[in-house]
Amino acid sequence: IPERLISVGEFGVILNNQDKLNPNNSYKTSNIINCKYKVNLRSISQTNNYYWICGDEGTFLKVFKPTFTIEKIDPKTNRIIGTYRSYKG
Repeated sequence: IPERLISVGEFGVILNNQDKLNPNNSYKTSNIINCKYKVNLRSISQTNNYYWICGDEGTFLKVFKPTFTIEKIDPKTNRIIGTYRSYKG
């Protein structure tokens, strides 16, 4: 996984900034990651394999780093309540 700068925002926007050719250079490529959860996303954190995103209306998303597969998690039960694969490769 190349060096990335991930940003979240209004109406479910997830923005991936990375340099595909040389991760030591400044970010040169920006991609909007498809997300079907159209609420304002407020914060993002990461672990080794996932990005964790919190948003309005109790939205809690687990995003798999290599494929950007998005799973909506129920924060009360920690169970998956929806999956969305944004990467078609």
